[in-house]
Amino acid sequence: FMSTLTLFQGISGGHDWDMVVRPVLMEIGTLSAAVLVFYIGFAILAVMNVVTGLFVESAMARAQEVRQHTLVASIRRIFEKLDLDTSGCITSKEFRQHSETKEVKAYFEAMDVAPSEADCVFSMLDADGSGKIDFEEFMHGCLRLQGPARAADLVLFSMEIRSALSAQLKKLSRIEALVFAKKT
Repeated sequence: FMSTLTLFQGISGGHDWDMVVRPVLMEIGTLSAAVLVFYIGFAILAVMNVVTGLFVESAMARAQEVRQHTLVASIRRIFEKLDLDTSGCITSKEFRQHSETKEVKAYFEAMDVAPSEADCVFSMLDADGSGKIDFEEFMHGCLRLQGPARAADLVLFSMEIRSALSAQLKKLSRIEALVFAKKT
């Protein structure tokens, strides 16, 4: 029991290292003292690493939450600037008219999207193709546009694929109609 207590006191600061190591060095030998010093050093470093890791992980999670909250607030501000008639939706006309304002321009430039491509950006943000963008569409579209330019390229590519698929499905329907018309 006393050995375990001495080891605990050595790593927790209950006894100074010198008080723990000196008797082992004098009475037992250098190798035992070296093992004890290694144990105390390893235990302290392991505990410090765990505590530091928990602190850093917690701080990073909190920073991500704050960043996400700030980003959503920024997106909401831009949406409200673009939604002049406060209808809760942005039309293509509203988007084009205000895509050149200082704040909106700065926001899209920060995402590597040129404000001169307002029609293309509007099409990317209008996920349901209704010609109007509500806040949810705007927010999800802006979040997809975050990051390097290749993120915008992927969104544009996705839109082009949907458009091509839709055109192919229409052609297939016409061919099907012609085939079934000839059979009857």
